[in-house]
Formats: sequence, C-alpha cells, structure tokens
Amino acid sequence: MKSNNEYLKEVYEKKSELISSKEKDEFYNIRFKKMKKSPLKIAAMFVITLGLTIGVGYCGTVAYQKIWKEPKKYTFSVNEKITEDEKEKCISAEEANKKGNEYLKQVGLEGETIINQNLEKEFLSDKNEWCMASKVATITIDAQSRRLKKHYSSNLEL
Repeated sequence: MKSNNEYLKEVYEKKSELISSKEKDEFYNIRFKKMKKSPLKIAAMFVITLGLTIGVGYCGTVAYQKIWKEPKKYTFSVNEKITEDEKEKCISAEEANKKGNEYLKQVGLEGETIINQNLEKEFLSDKNEWCMASKVATITIDAQSRRLKKHYSSNLEL
C-alpha cells in the first residue's frame, strides 16, 4: 500500500499534467459548446411550453363550464293545484277508495275503512297520488299506475 505522502505526490503530478496539457482546454471548450443552447432549441422549448400552457388553460375552462355550469333547478309542488286534464288521467275517488279498502283487508285490518282521501301532487315530481287515511293506517296510491306506494299503520298488532 502507498503511504499518504506517496498518494498525495501522485495526485499532484496528475494535476500538473492536466493543467499543462492542451486536452484540458479542448475538454472544457467542447463541454461548454454542448451546454450552449441553439436558437432552434430555445424556440422549440418556447413553443412546447406555450402549447402546454394554452392546452391546460383551455382544458381548465372547458371542465369548469361542464362541471360548474348553471345548476339544475328543482321545483317543489307543495301547494300546486291539479288541473282537470291531470284528473282525467287519474283513477276516480271511488276506485281509489275501493283499492284502499281492499288493501286494508289484505293486511288484516278488516274492520277498518277509508275515512279521508285526497288527490295530491307528489312532493318532488309531477305525479299525482291518492293519500288515504283510516283510524290506524295511512295509504298512498299512485293515481295513474294504480299501485300502492306507501303504507303506514299505527296498529301494534301488525
């Protein structure tokens, strides 16, 4: 193994050889020439950067318009009147009463009958429904499709 002094001598000799040689100057000149940017490369980088910036900006505005456009408005039909045309499409009060009483018998409330019934608009849509009540149950029937929609009974035996 070499001692520290021998190793340092060798390093200094190689350094002095490099400093005196022409290869060093040529090496640095080649290195710096490669690092210089040509106008063509600068123009290409500018065009690519500009294109990416414009593309991201355009995509951002398109996404903003699609996502955050005017929000959809929902209307509630709380106290809306039912027109005569809509009433003609619905089942009659007698038919709704008959269906309600039949359903009460099906669920075991044979002594119960419908006391009150109203034709109303559904809360979140334009559909009409018959809301019927007896002493212990409430029934909602779709007025156009004649299907039972909801049933609630306060009778503890059910």
